[in-house]
Amino acid sequence: MTWDNPALLSPALAAHYGIGSGDVIELRLAERRLRVAAWIMPGQAEHSITLHLGYGRRRAGRVGNGL
Repeated sequence: MTWDNPALLSPALAAHYGIGSGDVIELRLAERRLRVAAWIMPGQAEHSITLHLGYGRRRAGRVGNGL
């Protein structure tokens, strides 16, 4: 996974829903929806999903500014 933040799923949860690493899944809460790549993560707590938000800094020094 490069340049993106996947949803980390436990192997049990992924198997239950037939999801594989790299599949694009839709997460919903009330009226909000998020389409994100799934990544199967051994050791992830069963029946849970982890989302990392961020990595969007604008000031990173001479080389990384504006990326």
